[in-house]
Amino acid sequence: MAGSSTWETPSPRTRRRYRRWDTNLPIKAEIGGQEHYCSIGDISPLGATVRLVVPQPVSRGTTIELFFRDFGRVRGQLRWSAHEVLGIKFALDRAARDEFSDWLLRSGMPRRRQRHDCHIEATAVMADGEASCVVTNISESGAGVRFSEQDRATVGRDLVLLLPDHAPVEATIRHVTQGTTGLSFLAAPRRMTAA
Repeated sequence: MAGSSTWETPSPRTRRRYRRWDTNLPIKAEIGGQEHYCSIGDISPLGATVRLVVPQPVSRGTTIELFFRDFGRVRGQLRWSAHEVLGIKFALDRAARDEFSDWLLRSGMPRRRQRHDCHIEATAVMADGEASCVVTNISESGAGVRFSEQDRATVGRDLVLLLPDHAPVEATIRHVTQGTTGLSFLAAPRRMTAA
């Protein structure tokens, strides 16, 4: 992989610059010097969530390398784990992140969930109050929204999305790109049923 592996902690502004993909991409990983098969659940130039085919304990801070065909190796460290699911933070400097981001955009990374364009007026409930928004696209795993007050969209912020005729949906802001805020749902939206 081109670029330095110098560890940088990206600022919230940097995190907003990069897109995150929900996917189900099979991949090989080297963990503690041994090769493992896994699949990527979601990925951005800052990190990824991977699921091991054969679960095993992995210690926080362990170096993990992912092998991408047509790109090469990307090295990171384990930040958290839950059974067979590992959260990896990539150890890339700015130039390497940008190079990886460009490759992800060009690669046509497959989505795990079909996303549908829409125009749904909704409300986001946050710790400091409510904000009006319009949902512009939605899937079972997330949505793209436009806030009437864009300064309310801060990466990492948790909220509850109130959609017409649906139960409240818990979500986290994952990115902000050109006025659209990317939300990741904790559970798929459910229609409310009449009692």
